[in-house]
Order: sequence, then structure tokens, then C-alpha cells
Amino acid sequence: MKALCVCAVLLMAASTLSAKQYSYNNSGGAVSQTSTTMTISASTVGSPAGTVSMSCNVTPIMTGYGFTAEWSCTGGTFSLQSTDGSTTLTGTFTSGVFTETETEINRVFHYNYALYANFSS
Repeated sequence: MKALCVCAVLLMAASTLSAKQYSYNNSGGAVSQTSTTMTISASTVGSPAGTVSMSCNVTPIMTGYGFTAEWSCTGGTFSLQSTDGSTTLTGTFTSGVFTETETEINRVFHYNYALYANFSS
């Protein structure tokens, strides 16, 4: 059995006015990955309450033996929509690193994902 525990998305938005760094913790939704693309759909964000979806082009930069892997993330899209409609954020990834860590607890596999990325909006 596999369980998705946490997917943390850390982003730095680059705009024409100024750049600010934000940290979002999200859970749930659907995570899928092919050899060239990583996608997160309809994942729940706590603050602001809403959903985040993203897709980025990935290239392996480190291969781990079953426990940890890393990919560079460039291109693709990012979208955050608050439940109350007061916050909408969309952009394109300019650079980033996507990591996966696998742990086994009582024969249940848990996968933790983190994305550290820059995007322009």
C-alpha cells in the first residue's frame, strides 16, 4: 500500500514590481509523474484556503536507490486559487528542484515530495 503524506511547494514569485518568497504546504490531490513531466492536480492549500495545481518539465539530476530522487523543474505551469476567490496566482516555472523521499513504516510506504522553484507571473 502506498500513502501520499505531504507535498510541500515552496515558490519565489518573480514579477515586474518585486519578488517575494512564499511557502505553501498542501495535501491530497493527485500526483503523477512520467519520465518528462510531474503534475499535481487539485491539491488542498491551507493558507490561503484553496487549491493548487501545477505541471513542470522534469529532468533527473540525481538517482537514489529506492529512497530519494531529485529532478530539475523548468517550464510548465503553476496555479493557486483561493476558495473565497480573493487570491489567484498563475505562472510559468523558470527553475526549480523537485525531490521525493520514500519511507516505510510497518510495511506501508510513505512518499514525501518537495518542490523548491522560481516562477514568473
